[in-house]
Amino acid sequence: MRQAFTAIADEMASAGDNQAFTPVINLARDPRWGRTEETYGEDPYLSARMGVAAIEGLQAHNFMIDRHHVLATPKHFAAYGQSEGGRNLAPANYSERVFEGYVTSDGGGLQMLVNLHHVAANNADAARMALAAGVDYDLSDGSVFDTLVDQVRDGRIAETEVDKAVARVLAAKFRLGLFENPYVDPADRLPEPARPGHRRNRNSHGCVPDQWPAAFDQLRRRTCAGDSGRMVSGPGGRHRSSISTNASAQSHGR
Repeated sequence: MRQAFTAIADEMASAGDNQAFTPVINLARDPRWGRTEETYGEDPYLSARMGVAAIEGLQAHNFMIDRHHVLATPKHFAAYGQSEGGRNLAPANYSERVFEGYVTSDGGGLQMLVNLHHVAANNADAARMALAAGVDYDLSDGSVFDTLVDQVRDGRIAETEVDKAVARVLAAKFRLGLFENPYVDPADRLPEPARPGHRRNRNSHGCVPDQWPAAFDQLRRRTCAGDSGRMVSGPGGRHRSSISTNASAQSHGR
Protein backbone atom coordinates (compact mmCIF):
# COMPACT_ATOMS: atom_id res chain seq x y z
CA MET A 1 0.00 0.00 0.00
CA ARG A 2 2.68 2.47 1.01
CA GLN A 3 4.74 1.78 -2.10
CA ALA A 4 1.73 2.03 -4.42
CA PHE A 5 0.57 5.34 -2.97
CA THR A 6 4.11 6.72 -3.03
CA ALA A 7 4.15 6.15 -6.79
CA ILE A 8 0.67 7.66 -7.12
CA ALA A 9 1.74 10.75 -5.18
CA ASP A 10 4.82 11.22 -7.36
CA GLU A 11 2.78 11.11 -10.56
CA MET A 12 0.16 13.48 -9.15
CA ALA A 13 2.74 15.98 -7.90
CA SER A 14 4.60 15.96 -11.22
CA ALA A 15 1.32 16.92 -12.94
CA GLY A 16 0.77 19.85 -10.57
CA ASP A 17 -1.82 18.20 -8.32
CA ASN A 18 -1.42 18.95 -4.64
CA GLN A 19 -4.16 16.99 -2.89
CA ALA A 20 -5.53 13.46 -3.27
CA PHE A 21 -9.10 12.77 -2.19
CA THR A 22 -8.20 9.38 -0.78
CA PRO A 23 -7.91 7.02 1.12
CA VAL A 24 -11.47 5.88 1.84
CA ILE A 25 -11.38 4.62 5.43
CA ASN A 26 -15.10 4.14 6.01
CA LEU A 27 -16.06 0.80 7.52
CA ALA A 28 -18.29 -1.48 5.44
CA ARG A 29 -20.66 -2.29 8.30
CA ASP A 30 -23.97 -2.18 6.40
CA PRO A 31 -24.19 -4.28 3.19
CA ARG A 32 -27.10 -2.12 2.02
CA TRP A 33 -24.76 0.82 1.61
CA GLY A 34 -23.90 1.04 -2.09
CA ARG A 35 -20.27 2.12 -1.70
CA THR A 36 -18.85 -0.77 0.29
CA GLU A 37 -16.52 -1.66 -2.61
CA GLU A 38 -14.62 1.60 -2.00
CA THR A 39 -13.64 0.58 1.53
CA TYR A 40 -10.94 -1.66 2.96
CA GLY A 41 -13.59 -3.82 4.64
CA GLU A 42 -15.45 -3.96 7.94
CA ASP A 43 -12.54 -4.44 10.32
CA PRO A 44 -11.38 -1.24 12.08
CA TYR A 45 -7.81 -2.44 12.60
CA LEU A 46 -7.32 -3.53 8.98
CA SER A 47 -8.85 -0.32 7.64
CA ALA A 48 -6.72 1.77 9.98
CA ARG A 49 -3.45 0.10 9.03
CA MET A 50 -4.17 0.28 5.29
CA GLY A 51 -5.33 3.88 5.66
CA VAL A 52 -2.16 4.87 7.51
CA ALA A 53 -0.01 3.16 4.88
CA ALA A 54 -1.83 5.03 2.11
CA ILE A 55 -1.43 8.37 3.91
CA GLU A 56 2.26 7.76 4.56
CA GLY A 57 2.73 6.92 0.89
CA LEU A 58 0.96 10.08 -0.24
CA GLN A 59 2.46 12.52 2.28
CA ALA A 60 5.66 10.78 3.48
CA HIS A 61 6.70 11.30 7.12
CA ASN A 62 7.84 14.91 7.23
CA PHE A 63 5.68 17.81 8.35
CA MET A 64 6.62 19.67 5.16
CA ILE A 65 5.35 17.82 2.08
CA ASP A 66 7.92 17.78 -0.71
CA ARG A 67 7.30 18.07 -4.46
CA HIS A 68 7.12 14.30 -4.88
CA HIS A 69 4.19 13.96 -2.46
CA VAL A 70 0.69 15.35 -2.02
CA LEU A 71 -1.78 16.08 0.74
CA ALA A 72 -3.92 13.07 1.70
CA THR A 73 -7.65 13.32 2.44
CA PRO A 74 -8.94 10.49 4.64
CA LYS A 75 -12.65 10.21 3.92
CA HIS A 76 -15.62 10.27 4.22
CA PHE A 77 -15.48 11.62 7.75
CA ALA A 78 -16.46 9.45 10.70
CA ALA A 79 -19.64 7.49 9.98
CA TYR A 80 -20.42 7.87 6.29
CA GLY A 81 -20.42 4.09 5.86
CA GLN A 82 -23.00 3.65 8.62
CA SER A 83 -25.71 6.01 7.42
CA GLU A 84 -29.35 5.64 8.35
CA GLY A 85 -31.03 2.86 6.43
CA GLY A 86 -27.81 2.06 4.58
CA ARG A 87 -28.64 4.80 2.08
CA ASN A 88 -25.89 6.78 0.40
CA LEU A 89 -25.90 10.45 1.45
CA ALA A 90 -28.31 9.68 4.31
CA PRO A 91 -27.75 11.23 7.76
CA ALA A 92 -25.33 9.53 10.16
CA ASN A 93 -25.28 9.87 13.93
CA TYR A 94 -21.95 10.07 15.75
CA SER A 95 -20.22 12.01 18.47
CA GLU A 96 -17.87 14.90 17.84
CA ARG A 97 -14.52 14.16 16.23
CA VAL A 98 -11.32 16.23 16.27
CA PHE A 99 -8.85 16.15 13.37
CA GLU A 100 -5.61 17.83 12.45
CA GLY A 101 -5.45 19.69 9.16
CA TYR A 102 -8.52 21.19 7.53
CA VAL A 103 -11.97 19.72 6.92
CA THR A 104 -13.53 19.85 3.45
CA SER A 105 -17.09 19.08 2.48
CA ASP A 106 -17.80 16.34 -0.02
CA GLY A 107 -18.65 17.45 -3.54
CA GLY A 108 -21.85 19.49 -3.31
CA GLY A 109 -22.28 18.43 0.31
CA LEU A 110 -23.11 21.88 1.66
CA GLN A 111 -25.80 22.48 -0.98
CA MET A 112 -27.34 19.18 0.12
CA LEU A 113 -28.07 20.75 3.52
CA VAL A 114 -30.63 22.80 1.60
CA ASN A 115 -31.92 20.66 -1.26
CA LEU A 116 -31.56 17.11 0.09
CA HIS A 117 -31.55 17.04 3.88
CA HIS A 118 -33.70 20.20 4.22
CA VAL A 119 -32.02 21.30 7.43
CA ALA A 120 -30.98 24.71 6.03
CA ALA A 121 -33.34 27.23 4.49
CA ASN A 122 -30.81 28.59 1.99
CA ASN A 123 -27.11 28.71 1.15
CA ALA A 124 -26.39 31.39 3.74
CA ASP A 125 -28.01 29.26 6.43
CA ALA A 126 -26.02 26.24 5.21
CA ALA A 127 -22.77 28.23 5.38
CA ARG A 128 -23.37 29.18 9.02
CA MET A 129 -24.21 25.59 9.95
CA ALA A 130 -21.18 24.19 8.14
CA LEU A 131 -18.75 26.68 9.63
CA ALA A 132 -20.10 26.05 13.14
CA ALA A 133 -19.70 22.28 12.58
CA GLY A 134 -16.02 22.72 11.68
CA VAL A 135 -16.13 22.60 7.87
CA ASP A 136 -13.32 24.77 6.51
CA TYR A 137 -13.70 24.34 2.75
CA ASP A 138 -16.67 24.26 0.37
CA LEU A 139 -15.90 21.61 -2.25
CA SER A 140 -18.40 22.67 -4.90
CA ASP A 141 -19.07 25.68 -7.05
CA GLY A 142 -18.47 27.82 -3.97
CA SER A 143 -22.02 29.14 -3.81
CA VAL A 144 -22.45 28.31 -0.12
CA PHE A 145 -19.27 29.82 1.32
CA ASP A 146 -19.57 32.72 -1.13
CA THR A 147 -22.27 34.01 1.20
CA LEU A 148 -19.79 34.38 4.07
CA VAL A 149 -18.51 37.80 2.95
CA ASP A 150 -21.91 39.47 3.21
CA GLN A 151 -22.73 37.56 6.40
CA VAL A 152 -19.58 38.86 8.08
CA ARG A 153 -20.43 42.39 6.96
CA ASP A 154 -23.96 42.00 8.31
CA GLY A 155 -22.71 40.64 11.62
CA ARG A 156 -24.36 37.24 11.24
CA ILE A 157 -20.97 35.49 11.40
CA ALA A 158 -17.93 36.61 13.36
CA GLU A 159 -14.93 37.35 11.15
CA THR A 160 -12.75 35.45 13.62
CA GLU A 161 -14.65 32.22 12.82
CA VAL A 162 -13.92 32.64 9.11
CA ASP A 163 -10.29 33.44 9.94
CA LYS A 164 -9.93 30.12 11.77
CA ALA A 165 -11.13 28.16 8.74
CA VAL A 166 -8.96 30.17 6.36
CA ALA A 167 -5.93 29.68 8.60
CA ARG A 168 -6.30 25.90 8.50
CA VAL A 169 -6.50 25.90 4.69
CA LEU A 170 -3.50 28.22 4.38
CA ALA A 171 -1.52 26.07 6.83
CA ALA A 172 -2.03 23.07 4.52
CA LYS A 173 -0.80 25.10 1.55
CA PHE A 174 2.22 26.16 3.60
CA ARG A 175 3.06 22.52 4.32
CA LEU A 176 2.95 21.87 0.56
CA GLY A 177 5.36 24.74 -0.10
CA LEU A 178 2.91 26.43 -2.48
CA PHE A 179 3.85 29.94 -1.40
CA GLU A 180 7.55 29.41 -2.18
CA ASN A 181 7.17 27.08 -5.18
CA PRO A 182 3.68 27.31 -6.69
CA TYR A 183 4.61 25.61 -9.97
CA VAL A 184 6.14 22.25 -10.83
CA ASP A 185 8.37 20.91 -13.56
CA PRO A 186 6.68 17.82 -15.09
CA ALA A 187 10.14 16.37 -15.71
CA ASP A 188 10.92 16.48 -11.98
CA ARG A 189 9.97 12.92 -11.10
CA LEU A 190 11.70 10.12 -9.28
CA PRO A 191 13.62 7.88 -11.73
CA GLU A 192 11.56 4.80 -12.60
CA PRO A 193 13.89 2.23 -11.00
CA ALA A 194 14.02 4.31 -7.82
CA ARG A 195 10.27 4.69 -7.42
CA PRO A 196 9.03 2.41 -4.65
CA GLY A 197 5.94 1.35 -6.60
CA HIS A 198 7.91 0.35 -9.70
CA ARG A 199 8.17 -3.37 -10.45
CA ARG A 200 10.68 -4.42 -13.09
CA ASN A 201 10.58 -8.22 -12.85
CA ARG A 202 7.68 -9.04 -15.17
CA ASN A 203 7.02 -11.92 -17.53
CA SER A 204 6.23 -11.68 -21.23
CA HIS A 205 2.57 -10.94 -20.53
CA GLY A 206 3.39 -8.00 -18.24
CA CYS A 207 2.45 -9.84 -15.04
CA VAL A 208 4.62 -9.84 -11.94
CA PRO A 209 5.63 -13.43 -11.12
CA ASP A 210 5.04 -13.05 -7.39
CA GLN A 211 4.77 -15.99 -5.06
CA TRP A 212 0.97 -16.36 -4.93
CA PRO A 213 -0.77 -18.54 -2.36
CA ALA A 214 -1.92 -21.83 -3.83
CA ALA A 215 -5.58 -20.82 -3.38
CA PHE A 216 -5.08 -17.98 -5.86
CA ASP A 217 -3.12 -19.96 -8.42
CA GLN A 218 -6.08 -20.51 -10.73
CA LEU A 219 -7.08 -16.84 -10.52
CA ARG A 220 -3.46 -15.86 -11.27
CA ARG A 221 -3.43 -17.97 -14.42
CA ARG A 222 -6.64 -16.35 -15.60
CA THR A 223 -5.46 -12.85 -14.79
CA CYS A 224 -2.15 -13.40 -16.60
CA ALA A 225 -3.94 -14.71 -19.70
CA GLY A 226 -2.07 -12.21 -21.86
CA ASP A 227 -3.57 -10.71 -25.00
CA SER A 228 -6.95 -12.37 -24.38
CA GLY A 229 -7.49 -10.24 -21.27
CA ARG A 230 -9.21 -6.92 -21.86
CA MET A 231 -11.11 -4.17 -20.08
CA VAL A 232 -14.63 -3.33 -21.16
CA SER A 233 -16.97 -0.62 -19.98
CA GLY A 234 -19.78 -1.75 -17.74
CA PRO A 235 -23.05 -0.07 -16.72
CA GLY A 236 -22.77 3.49 -15.53
CA GLY A 237 -19.26 3.93 -16.90
CA ARG A 238 -17.72 1.48 -14.42
CA HIS A 239 -15.27 -1.11 -15.65
CA ARG A 240 -15.52 -4.84 -15.66
CA SER A 241 -12.79 -7.24 -16.64
CA SER A 242 -13.62 -9.95 -19.15
CA ILE A 243 -10.74 -12.41 -19.16
CA SER A 244 -10.91 -15.24 -21.66
CA THR A 245 -8.94 -18.46 -21.41
CA ASN A 246 -9.22 -20.85 -24.28
CA ALA A 247 -12.91 -21.34 -25.15
CA SER A 248 -14.35 -20.20 -21.82
CA ALA A 249 -14.98 -16.62 -20.66
CA GLN A 250 -14.92 -15.40 -17.06
CA SER A 251 -16.49 -12.08 -16.04
CA HIS A 252 -15.60 -10.46 -12.74
CA GLY A 253 -16.75 -7.31 -10.99
CA ARG A 254 -19.65 -5.04 -11.83
